[in-house]
Amino acid sequence: MPTASTFCSRWIAVAVLCLLIAGLTAGRSARAEDGSLQGTGERGPTREVSVVVFGPGAEVWQRFGHIGLRFRIADERARSEGATSDVLDVMYDWGRFEFGGVGFFLDFASGRMRYWMEPDDARLAVDFYVRELDRTVSEYVLDLNEAEIDRLITIVQTQDNESNRFYDYDYFRDNCSTAIRDAIDDATEGLLKSRWAGDDAAKSYRDLMRQHLPVGAVNVLLTLGIDFVAGRPVDRSLDVWESAFVPMEFGRSLESLRRDDGTRLVRETRTLNLTSTASNLERDRPLELRTALLLVGIAGAGLLMASRRVRWLGGTLVVLWTTWCAFGAIMMLGFWTLTAHWPTRMNENLLLLSPLSLLMLVMMFRRSWRGGLPVIAMMVVVLSLVGLAMKLLPGAQVNGPLLGMTIPMHLATWFVVSRWSRRDGTSETRSMA
Repeated sequence: MPTASTFCSRWIAVAVLCLLIAGLTAGRSARAEDGSLQGTGERGPTREVSVVVFGPGAEVWQRFGHIGLRFRIADERARSEGATSDVLDVMYDWGRFEFGGVGFFLDFASGRMRYWMEPDDARLAVDFYVRELDRTVSEYVLDLNEAEIDRLITIVQTQDNESNRFYDYDYFRDNCSTAIRDAIDDATEGLLKSRWAGDDAAKSYRDLMRQHLPVGAVNVLLTLGIDFVAGRPVDRSLDVWESAFVPMEFGRSLESLRRDDGTRLVRETRTLNLTSTASNLERDRPLELRTALLLVGIAGAGLLMASRRVRWLGGTLVVLWTTWCAFGAIMMLGFWTLTAHWPTRMNENLLLLSPLSLLMLVMMFRRSWRGGLPVIAMMVVVLSLVGLAMKLLPGAQVNGPLLGMTIPMHLATWFVVSRWSRRDGTSETRSMA
């Protein structure tokens, strides 16, 4: 197999300073002799189409799982001659991209990535996920009629060439899972969209991100970074059609889908593997961050105020906090204005991690400007309170965790620099007297 990523979470890693994704080395491709699936002719009549969903892994880029479209086509003539019946067992996935080179990292950061679809030997691919990665693997066998199978094979054949296999990747709207959703929907003449569009999934993009991101010391920081750079667009309530960008959500929705006559679209669900690795388990609800970050904010504010009498220690903490805020503001502004990452736009977190923090940093290291620090620090506090007040407006961004952490820290920072400013002013007045 060629080296390629088979995971669906590139955008999530991009949002956290271009996290390097490990490419997956998969097995050799399996195709018919002419390089494409055969929808008619000698192959048949036994044809089975299924959606194979690979559950989450332990790493951040594996948490959203993976998915493939599997075709098993049996040759009855070969079977009568004593040969294996599965002369073709191929799985297509739409999660491939080229890893490496300067151009890759520039495209990676800007959000303009070209992905492509490619077939693999289905048995080798499943075996890799089971034996090497111990991922949960579920297979949803579709109950399609012959005309629908023909249409689906035609759709895949049309894409499986150098001019059509590439596409512009969008983590939420056009990824390896939505590509398979769209192909099945086209083959069934709009069945999926007619059932799922407008059917409230009771979750937002942010909910699904928080649900599937991992825990752990380093990964919690990544989760927070992702949560902070994602703006208001990811807080809209999704319908079932839109939530299918997560392979596991797509699989569960497929399983419950019925046609007009009441028959299920999924004829059989096969569990090919259940993970025994705790870090590969799927969470059933979004990760709750509010209480933890509120405690962090209160504890940090308390430490900052307690250290105000030790100038070097308090100064170090103020500089570290202000640097973090300034870095966050620059990153959010950059993603919003300089990249194609639409989920990072309209980000109310810029009221909490304000660009004014950069000005505060400059003032801290210019002695003649330090007298204005309390004013700028108070402006930062006011902006964060405006962010809090915006929660009263409809359609406000879900950023309670960041509010709970930043407001106590901003108040403590203002209090400390104000005390220092008054103390410095008093000392200067005494020296002049």
